[in-house]
Amino acid sequence: MRVLFLTPQPPWPPHAGPAIRNYQLIAGAATEHQVFVLCFGDTDTDLSALDEMCSWAGWVARPNPKIHHRILHLLRSREPDLALRLKSEAFAERLRFIVGHQRFDVIQFEGLEMAPYVPVARAESPTSRLVLDEHNVEFLLQERIAAVSQATGRWYSRGQAKRLRSYESDALANCDGWIAVSDVDAAFLKPLAADSPRAVVPIGVTPEADIPQGLPLAPTPRIFFAGKLDYRPNQDGLRWFCTKVWPLIRAEVPSTEFIVAGSGVETKQSWLRQPGIQSLGYLDEREFAQAVGSAWVSVVPIRAGSGMRVKILEAFLWAKPVVTTSLGLEGIAATPNEHVRIGDTPEEFAAHAVELLRDRLLAQEQGIAAKRLAEELYDWRRFTPRLLDFYARLTESRHA
Repeated sequence: MRVLFLTPQPPWPPHAGPAIRNYQLIAGAATEHQVFVLCFGDTDTDLSALDEMCSWAGWVARPNPKIHHRILHLLRSREPDLALRLKSEAFAERLRFIVGHQRFDVIQFEGLEMAPYVPVARAESPTSRLVLDEHNVEFLLQERIAAVSQATGRWYSRGQAKRLRSYESDALANCDGWIAVSDVDAAFLKPLAADSPRAVVPIGVTPEADIPQGLPLAPTPRIFFAGKLDYRPNQDGLRWFCTKVWPLIRAEVPSTEFIVAGSGVETKQSWLRQPGIQSLGYLDEREFAQAVGSAWVSVVPIRAGSGMRVKILEAFLWAKPVVTTSLGLEGIAATPNEHVRIGDTPEEFAAHAVELLRDRLLAQEQGIAAKRLAEELYDWRRFTPRLLDFYARLTESRHA
């Protein structure tokens, strides 16, 4: 079987959540099938690491629509802003060329932002089974962001949620099958997709990953956060933590440091400029290992979003005690107070963090339990058979 993956960013290196998922799905499909990849990238994109698993991998320059074009698009069209984000005639032409010279059994679109290319694939390769991998439930994500946003942000997200519900429904209807990352997401998407074939393929971790051992904890209490701040749920959650939760923690444990890592952090929002907070920006692998290895507690303060938080699973794999919210844990089969602490109010969140900072034995026990959970339930190799079985069902239905 030949499978073509279309991804919104290079699947290598697999540093951020979407790239991690795309890379692991590609690797899983490649265990039994010929895999091809076409992605968006830039002048620094290097896909040579995919050579051993893929028959071919290439990229097209990522578009950068101007703000005034986006505004005009919103005024003149009923489509959501997301529909314009990756529209590229160069990508469409490359896709036409590829499917015109190679027959594919499955063409997989990684995320709703790749949906503009569903009609292209359908027209040029009518016998291929088209699959939409829903990294998030996009309309739900915007509804949840609207609920925690102020004024203009709330107005924008409410409008986008309405458009996205229709757009997402059309995209699902125009594909032959779809994938969700959790049973929770699948339940939200099912009413939009009628009886389309579907599969749940969660995000996972690689237990045998080379995680440095014996990295010393910081000599004083340290809390760690990692995430891209150009992603609105991360920005909202971090702002909430810094303005509402952090003062409560510092009042109880004044020596605590808060380390913030991730692209976009270097923009230095005013709420990050507080005593005890260090914003480090993007970290390479060695720097990241040192930062997370030194942390006493990892926090994932998510109040909006969809999908699964890979940062929680990765913290589990590092055996770090995690404090998050009920929504942050959505889609992950972890037990509160055993594998993770849940705080949905600033007071609850701060109390859990303070307890873990003060009780190192409790923190260690939670970290060990979480690591065991990640290794037993979220090993990527557990999910590869689900993906391969889904492909088999889709192609059998085509032949039938």
